[in-house]
Amino acid sequence: MQLSGRNKGFSLIELLVAVAVMSIIMVMVVQMMGNSSVILRKTNKKLELQTEALEFREQFSDIIMQATYIRAESGDNSMYRLDTNIDASNHNNRKRTALFMGVCEDSLVSDNYPNYTVAGDNGYDIYMNDDDYTLYCIDSSGTKHESGSTIQSFRKLLDGANAGEPRYIKPTYVYVRYQRNNAAKTERYAIFRFVADGGKYKVYVAKGTINNIDTAANDGFSAAKTAVDAKATAAGDDGLMSDKVKDVYFSADSLGNTVFIDMQFENATYIRQTYEYRDTISLRNSYALTVPPSKMFKKTTP
Repeated sequence: MQLSGRNKGFSLIELLVAVAVMSIIMVMVVQMMGNSSVILRKTNKKLELQTEALEFREQFSDIIMQATYIRAESGDNSMYRLDTNIDASNHNNRKRTALFMGVCEDSLVSDNYPNYTVAGDNGYDIYMNDDDYTLYCIDSSGTKHESGSTIQSFRKLLDGANAGEPRYIKPTYVYVRYQRNNAAKTERYAIFRFVADGGKYKVYVAKGTINNIDTAANDGFSAAKTAVDAKATAAGDDGLMSDKVKDVYFSADSLGNTVFIDMQFENATYIRQTYEYRDTISLRNSYALTVPPSKMFKKTTP
């Protein structure tokens, strides 16, 4: 039986055209799905980066605000002025420009440091050498207690700086005492360690309690340093706050009773993804960085 014209199938050319069109559509769909997947991964990574940075910010700023005493160790004994403008075109290195502005000692401390070398916070008169910003106090027996030649007041960071623009250091440790309990004679501490690792930093934290604060003959930094060093060298992530820090700078203004932190977090996979953490933290304790004016005598010799 002969088929009618109305029941004829598709011609070979029509089938080829249909297949070609479908192939083009499928390629477009696959590309769209692939692009969506990449965008989703980038978005998730960016959210992870921001979450990690915000968690660090919340913990760091909360502890700093409660500080009764602060000590910071410099990584290279240098002071810097920061240029917060980043060259967006240089995707291989998006660090800030830090201009060298002079030399500082290993440790920068609150003005009250010499009291800790006697026995706790005894409130002795504090003297500061105007030439090198080293500190010392005279106890009730007339004995002089010095901070040491490698320890300077945070006031050193104001040396030659414009008003409201202290110098910064690249910290290896930031040590904070806070939440003093005079009845129990205890005080909590937190210490942050910044470990250079392949062009970035890993940040570790250790926390603990200092006992017998009225008789302790040091500021507790050595013991705290040992605790955080143990976390940094141990296997696992105990104490690890972040491994995505590209840059970190720290400063303190004894006169303004404020601490400055400038950090840049960066995703290792998507190097264009950065999060800027710049903060000016006002301290609740009026004399966390210095001592009452009646106890501070800025002169070379008593």
